[in-house]
Amino acid sequence: MIPWILICVVILAINVIRFLGLEISPPGFYIDEAFGATHILCIKETGHDFFGESFALFSKVYSYGFQTAPYLYSEALWTSIFGTSITALRSFAGFVTLITIFGIMKLVQELTKEWKYALIAGVLASIMPWSFQFSRISWDPPMGPMFLVWSIYFIYKTSSRAPLFTFRILGHEFVVELNSLMGGALLAIAGYTYSPMRVQVALMVLFLPGISWKKKGVIATVFGLVCIPAAFKYLDPNFTVRSKMLAITSDYPGNPYRNENFFGLVLAYGSQVLKHLTPEFLLQSGDHNLRHSIQTFGQMDWVTAFGVLATGVIAFTKNLRKKLNWDERHVVMIKLSILGTIAGITPAALTWEGVPHAIRSLGAWPFMVILATLGLGLIIQKVPKLIWAFTAASVVFFTLYVQDYFENYPKIAEAWFDVSIVERAERGEFPKDYGPLARGYFLMSRQGVKCDDIPR
Repeated sequence: MIPWILICVVILAINVIRFLGLEISPPGFYIDEAFGATHILCIKETGHDFFGESFALFSKVYSYGFQTAPYLYSEALWTSIFGTSITALRSFAGFVTLITIFGIMKLVQELTKEWKYALIAGVLASIMPWSFQFSRISWDPPMGPMFLVWSIYFIYKTSSRAPLFTFRILGHEFVVELNSLMGGALLAIAGYTYSPMRVQVALMVLFLPGISWKKKGVIATVFGLVCIPAAFKYLDPNFTVRSKMLAITSDYPGNPYRNENFFGLVLAYGSQVLKHLTPEFLLQSGDHNLRHSIQTFGQMDWVTAFGVLATGVIAFTKNLRKKLNWDERHVVMIKLSILGTIAGITPAALTWEGVPHAIRSLGAWPFMVILATLGLGLIIQKVPKLIWAFTAASVVFFTLYVQDYFENYPKIAEAWFDVSIVERAERGEFPKDYGPLARGYFLMSRQGVKCDDIPR
């Protein structure tokens, strides 16, 4: 029991560190963070965003770019409690990631019926660079995985399955449960929160393993109904300009695939999926964008990588499966993990810019954790003393990662987080191309300017 108590302490300690030095690393305050912060302060002060839109599902931040209502209104509530400093704004992403980690633990426990597996997942999710990096930047993408993970948890949850009502279509009876309603609704909200995730959630609805087609039909119906307001937004051509430009089917001059036929595009998609699975991206340097990776470590930690490898070896070795009591629970878990990983990478693989792209593939990391947890959990269950090695390896990795994150990363990432501009903005000096929306946060929080007065 002692090592499992120690694991709880490790999870707690890592997630306390997640909230330390938020104004130090990352340094500065990236312009996308400033855009959102201005909308948030305007919502708190006036009830509408910077452009005067009340209860907007999507608030404009630049030409053809938007930030989403779940993020802006949640962050407005958060800053009402914790203030409007950079630390306060960024800490919301950390809080969202904590809920995501807890959701992964609950999902793993639901799938395996083993609380020890849940703790293993909690450690892996906590030390994963992919989750740590994006839990310290003030923007909406981290909310996507949170809603996605919890939607999957409710879909697979077996308790409290009393039907709310039933209906028949073409002689088939469909049972509507609260869990199905929650699952479908949260899947849709995940898509609202971060646009690339709309591709992932649609794939998840279609191909979730171990779920009957009738239950999928109920989930898909709820999902579709919640998505209706977003569907109307797609009638606005400006809403889709950026996604159409970045798609591999785009005729944009910068797109290297613009002249490919159907089979060429399929091959391009496949090759770009594989780019997200290379050792360089996952273990060595990660995304080349310094907002997405600290460069000296990949998007995945070594312990999770070992766990994924272990799961693969066990899955393809009959004798090991027999010795480790492999059963239907593990089959569903591995199918779900593979589906979630590939579906999570797909939005990035369908674009031509910045591939491999860590943030457009953000929905993949929870499922990589689940995949690794399966192999590690089976091994530790068979050889319990290995829990000590697992804990030690996790602590060593995270210590090395965090040391580099706080010592070297702030120095090399200054330009990527607009450090020089932020230093000037704190004094009320702004570059000419730093427009009113970006200036608004500093004018309101530092000089007391009213939201409606910023354009002047």
